This record gives sequence, structure tokens and C-alpha cells, in this order.
Amino acid sequence: LHAFHAQPGSNDSDIDWVRFVANSSSPVVLRTSAAGTAPQPNTRLTLFAADGVTVLAANDDLSATSTFSRIQASSLTAGATY
Repeated sequence: LHAFHAQPGSNDSDIDWVRFVANSSSPVVLRTSAAGTAPQPNTRLTLFAADGVTVLAANDDLSATSTFSRIQASSLTAGATY
């Protein structure tokens, strides 16, 4: 759990990168959510390969009624992923 966000009331986009080492034998689920009763943010997730350029998966809105994002990847190459 980590809080990444832009300042409330700001029109600035907030882009955060997280690096993790993928194990090719384990599925990975990445998702966004809001803490407590916080307003629902409009998030976008993009999963990049080790080169930091190749897009492996992306999601902008979980559904028509949810602006949270979710990615499920089941066959990652072992190594750094962003």
C-alpha cells in the first residue's frame, strides 16, 4: 500500500513509477483504490517491461462506474518490471 497522488484541487497530473522484480511463475495483480471515505480518484495503470518503454498491459477505468484501475498479468518475464 502506498499513497501516490496530486495535491487536492491541483490540475497537475501526477505520474508515479514503481519498480518491482517479477517472478515469471506468479501472476501479478495491480490495482488502485481510495483510502477510507476519500473521493474516488480517476486513475490509470500502465505496466512496462524492464526497458521502461514496452507496454505489457494498461487499464484506465475498471468499469463504466469505477474510475479505479486494475491490471492482471500472468506471464511476465522474470526481472525488473515498472
